[in-house]
Amino acid sequence: MHIIAIQHAQSEQHLNGMIGGSTEWPLTPRGRRHARKIARALRRELGYRPNYVLYSSDMQRTAQTATPIAKALGLEIQWLPDLRELKVGSAAGKSKAWLKENEAPREGVPFLDHRPLPDAETWREMSQRVAVALAQIEAAGENAIVVAHGGSLGQFVQLFLRIPQEGSWPHGLAGGVHKLEKREENGNTVYTLHKFNEIHF
Repeated sequence: MHIIAIQHAQSEQHLNGMIGGSTEWPLTPRGRRHARKIARALRRELGYRPNYVLYSSDMQRTAQTATPIAKALGLEIQWLPDLRELKVGSAAGKSKAWLKENEAPREGVPFLDHRPLPDAETWREMSQRVAVALAQIEAAGENAIVVAHGGSLGQFVQLFLRIPQEGSWPHGLAGGVHKLEKREENGNTVYTLHKFNEIHF
């Protein structure tokens, strides 16, 4: 099984100092060009109507990244809301500076379980719903292209590779493309990350 994991291209919150997360932001003009470039590269590598299923978060910036890919490859997008970015609650539409002033202190709470605002999601809660999406994709047993966000895609990669959550927190770059592989080798299941564009742990 092969999975091509794609982080959405540059979107407006990357430039304007605002919070991303569950706030809806469109791609920038540069991001839209990058999405089309990714689509063309995948078409060259995979051909038209490849043996892949295309999954995407249903947020605006991921949809705008996935749509040219779908068109280039002749695939339908399967929307997976569990791939959405971290729910930021009442911080939606606010600046990063606002969040820094208003978030709850961690006070010894592990990073994964810190809830910055009463109505926000913790990173562990996000990871748990991303795990549901991963389980659905793996159960289908087909090669997949997955378009998601920096946080949710980082968790997707970590969960796919069976890396323990504690002690590492993967994150990628806007427009990053990574290839994951699951195969059987000598009676064991082997999980591999091939770096198209770098992902950091």
